[in-house]
Amino acid sequence: MEIKMEFHYDDGCGNSICCTYWSEHLDSETIDKKYSKYDFLQVCYPKYVNIDIYNKYKEVLAYCEYDGRWGREAKSIDISLKQTEDEILEHMSKNTRYKVKRALERDGLYTELTVEIGREDMEEYIAFYNDFADLKDMRHIDENRVRALVEQGKYSISRCCDKTGKTLVEHAYYVDKEGGRVMLATSSSLFREAENSEYRNMIGRANRMLHFMDMVGFKKLGFITYDMGGAGDYNEELKAIADFKLGFGGEVIKYDAGFTIPLKYVRQADKLLENAEQYAGKKIVIYGYGQIGRYIAEGLKKREIADFIILDNYLNSIEGVTLCKDADLERMDSNTTVLFMTLGKSSFSKAVGKLEQMGYEGNRNMHTVLF
Repeated sequence: MEIKMEFHYDDGCGNSICCTYWSEHLDSETIDKKYSKYDFLQVCYPKYVNIDIYNKYKEVLAYCEYDGRWGREAKSIDISLKQTEDEILEHMSKNTRYKVKRALERDGLYTELTVEIGREDMEEYIAFYNDFADLKDMRHIDENRVRALVEQGKYSISRCCDKTGKTLVEHAYYVDKEGGRVMLATSSSLFREAENSEYRNMIGRANRMLHFMDMVGFKKLGFITYDMGGAGDYNEELKAIADFKLGFGGEVIKYDAGFTIPLKYVRQADKLLENAEQYAGKKIVIYGYGQIGRYIAEGLKKREIADFIILDNYLNSIEGVTLCKDADLERMDSNTTVLFMTLGKSSFSKAVGKLEQMGYEGNRNMHTVLF
């Protein structure tokens, strides 16, 4: 397997996360050998992902792209930085090229590209992005992730300012120094704060100018590929963003859908499954039919353990599986029943007292995979 970029960090909640970008020929054996120590594995923009990953983890996969699912393509746009600056401009659409040139020649703007990010740079970037996110009702930046990328030398930021020094637009990039690739990570602006259309139009030009100047800056640093950071087209907003990015030229690159595997919970579930045969003759109840509940159910089926039922108070039916509710559990004998609890911690804390009154105890007939 080939990996183009990889980094790892702690999410602040005690979970270790490993992220890979542009991997090729990833399979489940590699995940077992290389990534088993991590709590979560995030695979972004991979190529040629082996179907055995889906067969093993299909119940727990969370997809990275909007409306992502197994077998659905993800796309991005690569712009070659081997071109001259004039060639980069020439390959842009007429409208994009005009706006870049106007910003360069008439708007009085300037740009800065920061490769070695200091503390002040980082705090300014985070504050600017979070203000932008608030305007769009988006999540704030994942600071643990960004700080880890900076520490590992895999993140750069840039900004475009007006002649008074006010920041209009900021970009951030994933940086693969060995592969000579940079990929747009975030783009934020004051567009929605602009008081009039003339100023908003200038911010639009500033954004295009910043992309071009970033290409020039990274080219001078020896990078060979400028990746526009995705080109999804699954809704109207994403199509508009993709059209904007396509205005800069480049080649559309197709990838497999990216995904996240919660390896921490898979390990816990596998431990339950490894010991499941000792409960022969007892009724196994999977309490909660979310991702981990489905994973355990499939694991029991593969082990040909058919004597299990699902308890989920929010589902009315599950094809091919017996379903029950809390009221049904009260009529079962706790001496001949084993609970596999697959709930969020808060939900479990609300239920555990009543379950203990019914005769269920941890490490005897109640086992947990809590998230």
